[in-house]
Amino acid sequence: MKKTLVILSVISMTVFLSACGSNDHNTSMDHANMTHADMNHSNHMQMMTEYCFNQMDTNNDGVVSMKEYMKYQHKKFQEADTNNDGKLTLEELVAARMKDKEEMKSYMMDHNPQ
Repeated sequence: MKKTLVILSVISMTVFLSACGSNDHNTSMDHANMTHADMNHSNHMQMMTEYCFNQMDTNNDGVVSMKEYMKYQHKKFQEADTNNDGKLTLEELVAARMKDKEEMKSYMMDHNPQ
């Protein structure tokens, strides 16, 4: 049981990080040395993180508790597990990530009209 929880935690963290656009880019650049593209990327990362944060902060108190975080991860896992077998295939994970990207894209369009 403990091993299963650890595995599910790793999977949920992976889903969360991929859904929130985590990557290897350095987003803590000195603003004075940032190009326009860097600033756009930084703004994009900020908005994606804000989107995920707002999804997790269900009581709107400005912080995400462990309970909120785990509830969000459980929900995302259940959404991704389309055949309800309690396991995620690569295909299910890819489909869930694509759905999350579309939701974030819509959020960013609504919150950053150009």
